[in-house]
Amino acid sequence: MLQSIGINSGTRLVSEDGRQAFPAKRQAALTFLISIMLSSCLLPPVPLYWDAFVTPKWYAAGIGIFLLATYLLRFGKSIPKACFAKSFRQAALVAILFELLFVVCEFLREGGSALEVGLCGTYDTPAGLALSLCLLLAPACQAIGNKRLPWAILLTAVVCVAVALSKSRTGLIALSAIGFYGVWRRTHIRFWMKCTLGLFLAVALIWGALSYKPQSTKGRLFIAQRTFQLIQRHPLSGYGPGGFLKEYMDCQGRFFAQHPYHEAAMLADEVQHPLCEFLYAWTELGLLGPLALVSLFAWIFLQSSASRWILLPLFVFCCFSYPLLYPIGWLPFFAGLAEFSAKKWHFWLLKAGAGLFLLAVFMKLCMDLGFIASPFHSYNRASRAYRKGQFAEAEIAARQCSQCCSSYNLELLSGDIEHHLGNDSAAVQHYISASHMCPVRFAPLEGLYAAYSAMGDTAMAKSVAKAIAEKPIKIQSSEVYRIKNEILNK
Repeated sequence: MLQSIGINSGTRLVSEDGRQAFPAKRQAALTFLISIMLSSCLLPPVPLYWDAFVTPKWYAAGIGIFLLATYLLRFGKSIPKACFAKSFRQAALVAILFELLFVVCEFLREGGSALEVGLCGTYDTPAGLALSLCLLLAPACQAIGNKRLPWAILLTAVVCVAVALSKSRTGLIALSAIGFYGVWRRTHIRFWMKCTLGLFLAVALIWGALSYKPQSTKGRLFIAQRTFQLIQRHPLSGYGPGGFLKEYMDCQGRFFAQHPYHEAAMLADEVQHPLCEFLYAWTELGLLGPLALVSLFAWIFLQSSASRWILLPLFVFCCFSYPLLYPIGWLPFFAGLAEFSAKKWHFWLLKAGAGLFLLAVFMKLCMDLGFIASPFHSYNRASRAYRKGQFAEAEIAARQCSQCCSSYNLELLSGDIEHHLGNDSAAVQHYISASHMCPVRFAPLEGLYAAYSAMGDTAMAKSVAKAIAEKPIKIQSSEVYRIKNEILNK
């Protein structure tokens, strides 16, 4: 119950215990700003932009974080935790409805073809859609546990269907983890029964993950094994920022050069992430990386009971995917810091967290504009120069890119550049490297055939033609048939 008390400067609302209530206008403003922040992380793809799905989300999220952080720096110390949690739940509902609207539009636009590969919503992969829905669903699940609201129950059912239609195994595991945590907290069964239920659920999830999409599971295990090979070389120091991008594909190429008939050869593709944030942090920063990430999870989990609902699905995704590639993957940390920022000794963490997030967005913008060198910028410059016929400039850009990146696409492009410059012996080395990195691809063999033919080495050219004729096809495509017809009919 709230009472109105008159004072010289006007009227204020106080609770029965005498504490001043948070003004309704400020509560509405807080809800609006959190809604802007969450919805900005779900920005639809921007056509004609080089990275239509991910980078624009970071820019939009930077604006949303800036607006919210400005508000919290002004009024954060006076916001009760209950008010912040209420605003976050309401904003999460708005964001979920926003994302589900695009899911429905995608389904209506593409129909059954979208269901075959999995719905993506405003993201480039089904995992991105599942990540956003699971993170935003967590506050609704908390509302179910507290008051069993009918709208929250209905929303949970709709989100579960959407995650299932995305066909994201990690999303289904995250939903199961959220459900189990709710059962653990809200039921009064004995501790040993909860542990038994958890063990049964873990076994069922492991069996399901291994049985559903078994080829994908084998590919993930192969990537993890190669990543551990890299970690074993520098377990404490790592390879530095960008180390995984620089080292992994070379490691994969060396493996297939030694094991050309390995069963994973038909699964190998371009890899830019080990599909586990802890392995990625270990490769980049050494042992300190995963320890820092785990410590951040544990600290917020222990400090804030409300944040556990949203940290739990993020932790699952960090184990089996790359959620920190998207801005919404970082928001649980920001939300956890903001929730208890009213405590004086915590408030500086909110400032630091918002500052680091905005700094990351600014650095990303500088890379996109070319003010800071990045492998993607160098590769795009080399590709543009190659398409324009400026092969000398393309060679310089490709070499700059190779200093901080190992990539199948880069090796293939470098081979094409050297071939057009008449350096066919160098082109052969690049094509062989690309073929080892992704043995399933036909393009490197086409390049090898052209390079050997230009060198006058007919024996090696015939050997490559024979390899093309006998090579199994993983995915039927017009490009593969073009390569086969053009080379085998010569």
